[in-house]
Amino acid sequence: LDHSDSEKLKRMEDQLTIARNENENLKKFVSEITEQHRIISLDLKMTSNKVITERDQALSSKKSAEDRLSWKENELAQLQTKYDQLIQQINAPDSVVDTTVEGYKKDAQQLRNKNNYLENQLKDLTAKLEAAEKKLGIREKELENFTKVSGNLENTLMEQSASNAAERRSLQSMLDLANQQLDASTATIAQLRGEIFKLEQRLSEESMKCEQLKVSAQKDISEVEKKLNSVEALRVNAESSVSQLNTQIAELMALTKTQEEGQQKLKEHVSKLEDEIRNAQNKLLIAENSRTQCEVQLEEAHKASTTEIAKLRLDKKKLEDELQEAQELSKQQTQKVEVLNSQLMKLSERVAFLEKTTDPELGTSSGMEASSANALYDVIKYLQMEHEKEAERTMNAELQWKRLQAQQAAVEERSAKLQEEVNLLRSKAEESMRAITEKSEMVSRLALLQGVQKENVDLKGQLQKHSLANDQLTKTMNELKHRVATLEAEKVGEKSKLQNAMTDVQNARKEAESWKGRHAQAMSALGKCGPERVLNLTSEVENLKRKLQAMTNERDTAKQEVTKLAESADASASSSGTIESLKSQLQETTKQRNDMHGKFEQARTLARQYRMKYQNLEKEHAELKEQLAAKETAAPAAAADESNKEEINRLTQQLQTAQNELEQYKQKIMATRTGWPVEQPSTSTAAQNKAAALLQTQIKQVEGLNQQNKELTKKLEELTNLLKESQTKLNESEARVQKLQAESDSKVRPYNAYKDELKWILFTVISVYLNIKIGKPFAEELHFRLNSITSMANKRETELAKLRDELEVKKGELEESDNKVKTLELELKQCRTQLSEQENASRPSAVTAATTTAPTDATTKPVSPAKPLLQTGGLQTSATRMFGSTLAATIVDHAAGSSLATSASASTGVPSAPVGASATTQFTFPTPSRSETSMLVAGKTSPFVATSKTESVVQKSGTSVSTTSEQWVMHPGSVSLTLFALWRKLNAFFVYPIRRPMTDCGRTECDIEMPRD
Repeated sequence: LDHSDSEKLKRMEDQLTIARNENENLKKFVSEITEQHRIISLDLKMTSNKVITERDQALSSKKSAEDRLSWKENELAQLQTKYDQLIQQINAPDSVVDTTVEGYKKDAQQLRNKNNYLENQLKDLTAKLEAAEKKLGIREKELENFTKVSGNLENTLMEQSASNAAERRSLQSMLDLANQQLDASTATIAQLRGEIFKLEQRLSEESMKCEQLKVSAQKDISEVEKKLNSVEALRVNAESSVSQLNTQIAELMALTKTQEEGQQKLKEHVSKLEDEIRNAQNKLLIAENSRTQCEVQLEEAHKASTTEIAKLRLDKKKLEDELQEAQELSKQQTQKVEVLNSQLMKLSERVAFLEKTTDPELGTSSGMEASSANALYDVIKYLQMEHEKEAERTMNAELQWKRLQAQQAAVEERSAKLQEEVNLLRSKAEESMRAITEKSEMVSRLALLQGVQKENVDLKGQLQKHSLANDQLTKTMNELKHRVATLEAEKVGEKSKLQNAMTDVQNARKEAESWKGRHAQAMSALGKCGPERVLNLTSEVENLKRKLQAMTNERDTAKQEVTKLAESADASASSSGTIESLKSQLQETTKQRNDMHGKFEQARTLARQYRMKYQNLEKEHAELKEQLAAKETAAPAAAADESNKEEINRLTQQLQTAQNELEQYKQKIMATRTGWPVEQPSTSTAAQNKAAALLQTQIKQVEGLNQQNKELTKKLEELTNLLKESQTKLNESEARVQKLQAESDSKVRPYNAYKDELKWILFTVISVYLNIKIGKPFAEELHFRLNSITSMANKRETELAKLRDELEVKKGELEESDNKVKTLELELKQCRTQLSEQENASRPSAVTAATTTAPTDATTKPVSPAKPLLQTGGLQTSATRMFGSTLAATIVDHAAGSSLATSASASTGVPSAPVGASATTQFTFPTPSRSETSMLVAGKTSPFVATSKTESVVQKSGTSVSTTSEQWVMHPGSVSLTLFALWRKLNAFFVYPIRRPMTDCGRTECDIEMPRD
């Protein structure tokens, strides 16, 4: 039985393996057929699409060719009509313009050329049409072939579909089971989706928090910018706002420190998480390896258990059948034994009855009966033996049945153990899936942490930028405060200048009115002298009027400059916080320097003009003195004429007044010349040569300073251009950085897609797990998807690395541009310091040269001490200071060399007036009184009172000299007016008095004014 059972089991196993192999072969065949069907259908679709596209192209080309043909036919018709018209024109004798034979030939040749050209075009078009029709025919044939092939393929596919229908029916039952399991898996997937939705909500909440942080940071930045604007707008509360900004910056720095500490903590947490992820990955790998091993063991155990269960079931069935048969046999045999027992009992009773009956009657028949009884006993024994054997058999069958029951229990225990192992493996697989999900969550958290780190880095950069901007703004605020202070001081100075200019204008008006009166007196007095002198005087009056107009214009320009300065101060106060205001101020300073340079050159030209006028006046004075000497020689001869005496007295009085006015104006000129003492030079030529040499050296110094100023202005312009270029480069680099940030944002946006891909990976892993449960693994598909995901992740990492490199390069470019700007600012500062040093060095040299030469040239004592008319202080520009000192020195030296000089007489101290190089005689005049000298020194506010007093003094003295020098009266006033106006105009610098001992003056101290450094 065991042998037969084992043979049967082997046969059944062979049949099972054959059936499995057939099933696998059928599955492979079905898959191959489906793949072939899919490939063939794809090929058919591709070929049909190609054929359709080619057909469409051929039809479109055909249509285009037909359109061209029709267009060419229309052109041909038009040309034919033109040809007919031309032939008609040729045939028509009236319409022919050129009636010569050569003209006809030319027209015919042109028409032939046109016809040939059109025929060639027609041939080309017909050839193209034929080629297109040939292509169309070829394409139509290809379409027919493809339709035939598609029909054959459809027939084969129909046959294959009919063969596959049966297999589909057989597989439908399996599909139903799979669908049931799929429903369970969809429920689990729905749960997982709910969890994923919760995770997405958490992600969105965290992203909202990040955005809120960004918005709060932007709000803080906007608040800081508003505060900066308020600081720029409100100059009065600048210090308090700066302190508030400093506190805010300190808070921001504290926040940055806290953020850095948080970042360090996050980095530590990230490192811990990375270690945990690595450990989890290692555990996952170990779990996956163990899972694979367990799955292999499970499959082997499952196969072994299934085979053993099948064998045991067959054995059980056989044994149950045998048991049933044995039980039936035992029942039959028990029935037979009972029947035999009953028969034996009957026989024994009969035998006993017979023995009772036969013992007394028949004694001879006992042997026969004993033999029959023995035979019966033998039969009974045999039956008992068989009964015992059958009982033993039944006992053996019961023992085998119990043994099989024990084996079945052992097999069931083993199957229970295997099921427990399966459950353990399932729990391990679930744990591995949970670990995978946790890993994905950790990856997403890591990605979020990286994003937070990037945002922190960006916020750090923004904070650094804002701190740098705050530092720059504080620097600009301090600079602008200093500048505003200087501008306010300049404003005060300009106001004082305006007041001085207004007083000067009033004085000039008074002087003009007095000059008008004196002009009228002179015109009435000098009416007898002749028309030429009158014309000269009128021309001089007109010149004076022009000069007055020039003075008024200059006054108006000074007012405009003051208003402009006030406006510029207001503008600088309003635009104190912006760098563009600094640029505009730089440009304004360069313009002011250029304007001052132009004014300086104009002043030089004016000084030269005044010098020339002064020399001309000296020549005229010498001529007048010669005329007076000639008249004095002729005076004794004409003493009889009283009318001539009266005229001579009147003219001498006028001459004396003119001399007094000349002295007054000379004193005014010397007083306006920064407080130098009025010293009367000697008539030696050595002093004149020294003065000329000094003039030349000072002019050379002024020219050198002008050249240096021009070079420095050029350097300033170059530096401003470099600054503009650097700022443009900065703007370009900022635009590039913004573009790169936009590109990085656009490239970082796929990070969400990457998250979606990770979710997709999770879904695929879950589906794979469910399919493993079902028994349909998608190993190849999963491998392909994982490869695609890894390739995409690698691409993203390379793109991120490229973006980081580009950002680092742009940061380096920004740092280089910042360094360039800093170097340019340092060069600007160096240039400014060089300018200030050169100006400081040039000022003392000119002043020392003037101070050393002036006392040596002076030999006589002054008539009256010269004090400064205005002793105001303030700030001024370097160009005006230089110009003021040099111009004053030139005027004094020139006056020392070629002006009227007074020398003390023996008894009265009357000043003598030499005539320069051409002088031959001297005239003596009475010395003025103390009141007169005080009025002369007071000078500027009331010069004409002093002149009237001098006239009265002259009348008291009673001296009379006959002269005819009417022209001299006008020139000193004009010279003094123009010089005084020039001094007022060029009073852009202010001076302060320095006191030093002057031994030449005859006093211990003299008032000297030096330009302030």
